[in-house]
Amino acid sequence: MPRRSGGPPKAAAETEHDAEEVPSATSAKKPRATKLEAAKTKQAKLQARLTGLELRTGALEHALEQASSAKKPERDAALQKHLKAVEVMTGEVKAGATNVARLEEADGVKALQALKAAASTEKKAAMSVAAIRHLAQCRLEMQKQMDDKSNKNTNIWEQIHKAYNAAVEAGDLEVSDRRTVESLKAKFSLLDGSFKVHCRHIQRRKESGASAEDVGAQPA
Repeated sequence: MPRRSGGPPKAAAETEHDAEEVPSATSAKKPRATKLEAAKTKQAKLQARLTGLELRTGALEHALEQASSAKKPERDAALQKHLKAVEVMTGEVKAGATNVARLEEADGVKALQALKAAASTEKKAAMSVAAIRHLAQCRLEMQKQMDDKSNKNTNIWEQIHKAYNAAVEAGDLEVSDRRTVESLKAKFSLLDGSFKVHCRHIQRRKESGASAEDVGAQPA
């Protein structure tokens, strides 16, 4: 009797179709390693190979010492060849270390440039009135330490920065008011300069005999 075409072939076809639709686990692309990451990986492999070579040196030296007179030239040649390989690998490891250091320095420069750019953006960004008041308060609370010439504490602004951003963390200031140390320094310097200019205007008005209403007025 002729065989009927039934379910099995169809099921097999469906299985093949399903298999085509399911993406392979190995098909997902991994993120490409940076130059520094690739250099560090290569350096680790070179160092591992050098370590393996160095571990063999003692065994080859021992084999030469124990070799008979007839075998000594052969064992010595093997040792010299091995030592040459160690020398070459040592050079590659040193070159790899130099490359890693160079890339780390380049990454450090880029990170510093990014940090400066961020700080520059922060300096130009407007701070809320509450943030300006809080900065002034934090800075003026440290005035005594600033004026004390015998005080060798060099991290006063770091303390101000910590106290200022603590208000951001607590929700007392807006998230957009968060600032770096350098940005806070620049902002306070600008505020301090503006305040001193305002005080000089007031003093000049007093000296000019202006009316009491005009003494505290903003300069035109």
